[in-house]
Amino acid sequence: MDYIDHDLWHSMGEEHMAASIYRQRAKYARAMGDMETADLYEHIAVEEDGHEKEFGARYHAIRQAARDISRKIAEGIGK
Repeated sequence: MDYIDHDLWHSMGEEHMAASIYRQRAKYARAMGDMETADLYEHIAVEEDGHEKEFGARYHAIRQAARDISRKIAEGIGK
């Protein structure tokens, strides 16, 4: 499960950070009057938000499956 805790968890954080960086760049582009570039950065930030959610969904699905397996093992031992 290490790869889940490390890779998926870190990937979620990296996507979150990327979205934040792009939003800061969009803010700066907007302040400079470059709405087209600001809109592009915001568009990409939204995509990064989606990636973060996808990694999170997979992370939580795997964690839930592991809990289910542990529960079934514990139930089997208790019989």
